[in-house]
Amino acid sequence: MANERRHSSESRSGSGHLRFLFNLVSFASVGLLMGSCFDNQPDDPFLLAPDTPVVLVLIDTLRADHLSCYGYPLETSPHLDELASRSFLFEANSTQCNATFPSITSVFTGVYPKTHRNYLAVPIKGMASESGPYPCASERFGERGYYTAAVTSHPSWGAERDLDATLWRGWDEISHLGPPIPIEERALHARASNTNGRLFEVMDVYDRDFSDQPLFIWAHYFDPHTDLWGNLYDPPEDLANSFFDHHFEQLGLSSYADELRDLDPTLRNEWIQDNTKDDLRFRLKLAAGRAGYDAEILSCDQGIAQLFERLEESGILDEAIIVVMSDHGENMEENSEERSAYAFTHKRLYDGVSHTPLLIHLPGQVEGRRIPSITQNIDVLPTLMEILDFPLDESIEGRSLVPLMRGDADELHERVFIESSTGSEKAVRSDELKLIDGWMPNQVEVYEWRDDPGEVRDLSESGPKESITELVEAMDQFRPDVVLRIHAEPMKVPYDLQMQVQMPGVSIKALEGAPESALSDDRGTFTWSGKVGPEGLDVVLHPQVYEPGHEVHWRIRHSGRDDLPLAVRLGKTPVSSTPAIPVWTSVAGALPAPDSFDYKIEEDLQTGLKTIDIRHPGARKIECEVRYSLPRMDKFLEAQRMDGLSERRPTSSHFHRSDAFDVDEARLELLASHPKAGLRYLLRIDGSWPDPEKLSINGKPIDTRLLHFVFPSIPMDKRIQPYLSAGPAAGTKLPPGTIQIWQESGGDGGEIDASHLPAGLADQLNSIGYLGDAEQEDE
Repeated sequence: MANERRHSSESRSGSGHLRFLFNLVSFASVGLLMGSCFDNQPDDPFLLAPDTPVVLVLIDTLRADHLSCYGYPLETSPHLDELASRSFLFEANSTQCNATFPSITSVFTGVYPKTHRNYLAVPIKGMASESGPYPCASERFGERGYYTAAVTSHPSWGAERDLDATLWRGWDEISHLGPPIPIEERALHARASNTNGRLFEVMDVYDRDFSDQPLFIWAHYFDPHTDLWGNLYDPPEDLANSFFDHHFEQLGLSSYADELRDLDPTLRNEWIQDNTKDDLRFRLKLAAGRAGYDAEILSCDQGIAQLFERLEESGILDEAIIVVMSDHGENMEENSEERSAYAFTHKRLYDGVSHTPLLIHLPGQVEGRRIPSITQNIDVLPTLMEILDFPLDESIEGRSLVPLMRGDADELHERVFIESSTGSEKAVRSDELKLIDGWMPNQVEVYEWRDDPGEVRDLSESGPKESITELVEAMDQFRPDVVLRIHAEPMKVPYDLQMQVQMPGVSIKALEGAPESALSDDRGTFTWSGKVGPEGLDVVLHPQVYEPGHEVHWRIRHSGRDDLPLAVRLGKTPVSSTPAIPVWTSVAGALPAPDSFDYKIEEDLQTGLKTIDIRHPGARKIECEVRYSLPRMDKFLEAQRMDGLSERRPTSSHFHRSDAFDVDEARLELLASHPKAGLRYLLRIDGSWPDPEKLSINGKPIDTRLLHFVFPSIPMDKRIQPYLSAGPAAGTKLPPGTIQIWQESGGDGGEIDASHLPAGLADQLNSIGYLGDAEQEDE
């Protein structure tokens, strides 16, 4: 079969022949350099037949510097090292985002997240819509006659295609890690062995029914990612201790190794938590986590070797372009409150997260070459397109790596950009410097990343001023213009509307649809009052870079609607069905009898006891979330009593979450360390706030004429962001008097809509902090 797949210059299209002749002179100039790299030297190894197979291996959460071929002292990747020895290895490659879905969407579209605008970490059906005019690579290859197949392993991606998401378009066959495996068990199956089992089934179908078509296949391995439910690494038992002694010795903890070595990796953190304290506890978890991470890489490496064996059986391996890459890395350094780059997460944009491996192996290549120039993940698609003579597409923001691979150029990019899934933090890398911006207001970090790979020496004050200024200006040009849009739908009769948006620490740099006088002197508050007539009202706010840690307050009064929690929408969803937190204000006056209230909040400002009583016959799910409006490390909430409720993890000392299922009544008593400090209460019954007419605070009814709610912090709490990012649905007419609020991030990209998730998927996303319970459907 291998001979049948052998691709010669005779199979090229006419346009390929012309390009081949044009490039012959260029190739001759580097013939001595490249000549020994390829076996049975092709006419031009960088211009291949239009039916050349393509195998794209993407390893989730793999940082480059934990691969042996990238200089890691441990042998975590022997099979990838062998491939690297006969591939182009890009030493200074960067991902485009620190979260899986936006990063991989960039890989397959060739554009930055700011362009495709799908920032949510996981693409669930109904949450992400098509990314404007940017086709997926599978569509491009399908149009050229390829059989396109994808096998993914993210536990939260379910089993159904989301035809709204660009990433899932154009595949002839796609396999997700989903049913019949229950969602709570999927992370335990996200190993190379499971991925390969499904991958080889797809290969069997291809060999049997579609082998007359060239193959484009994406294999997504998840092994180095933590178990999403427990924030642990869970390598196979036979590999779990491969690097155990090294990491414990490295941190001076060898005396504890015997206690932990024989424990299952999932039980090690439990032992450490129960038997150690403070700094020692963290250092032990760090050693165990690093050992588990490296073992997961080794397991994945073995799985990829099995994939290569299977491709060889099909006669594809020697004929294919093979790409190995990652969506993002993982923090492995010691925790730092100042940096917030917590170990075993991919938060922030330091190089442990942003520096990712990239190998490209061409058919017949027998020797490798290391390329030190800066590159980025979105360069992969245009590289494949040039090698296979696809038509040029100027909408692609990445650049072909072929000039670097040929040796025609020493540098491809002056700089590359990296984005955070939260939208505010960005980074830009030049050949010498890396600038990180947007984590804190008016503050940047600058590092000489080649000489300081750990990024511990911040040169923002002492570094080369001219170079830093150039990076700051480049970042200003790159950063998308994030805007908040407010639309008020007209009614038959004009109505009075009062709105106020208060954003501490933010300056609204521009305003459309309202006079400048609507802004406060510090430009952090927008206030509008007037009548909404037959034309409705449209206002656009242009806030500057957000300062994290502050609540965003919205206050709305509306004379035309008495159902404000339904009339006001975040994106497409009524605000009462989102994780936005209502701020209820009690009013004086005649008090109804206590029994007339179904939902009661009582606050004792002397003892700090906070009591919540809920009575709702037939409720399927009751949720209680309580947090300090201004959290601090010394503030805590301690549950004293929970009737019908169970505390939900993860939680923190200043934040409580609990829920109940299929109960008619529930009671929660919390003790607040700071009795008079402000608290925020988010109560939801079957996914929505309780009826405000039936709610009391300290025995008094609340003011239903004012809708006051907050976003917990800015940049937008990532549970809020999916709702805000879902703009108006095309062709959908809003009910009269609706107030719609949404966020746009420039460009013609897609949008995200977190409504109508299957309950199990929503619960899993909640457990890792992505959504905070979208409106749910039964799974």
